Amino acid sequence: MPESIHRHEVQRTMIAADRASAREDLLAEIAAHFGDDARFHSRSASDLTAVEFVDFLLAWRTFHDDAGRGPSTKMRFAPTSDDE
Repeated sequence: MPESIHRHEVQRTMIAADRASAREDLLAEIAAHFGDDARFHSRSASDLTAVEFVDFLLAWRTFHDDAGRGPSTKMRFAPTSDDE
């Protein structure tokens, strides 16, 4: 079983990329960087696939659009916080 990757590691990687991504592009970027079989976790969720992980982050409003207004079709990660 692959090692689980914490939410903050993914956020740091995507923030460093400094671009907004459509959901499918974000999933492709996550797979390219972390692998197709990667699993993800946070304090409140574990053993998530990339699709489950992105859906989880959307539910937590972890993404924002280029204007910082919240989820959109082009998403950026909000700065990392320790609230979850």
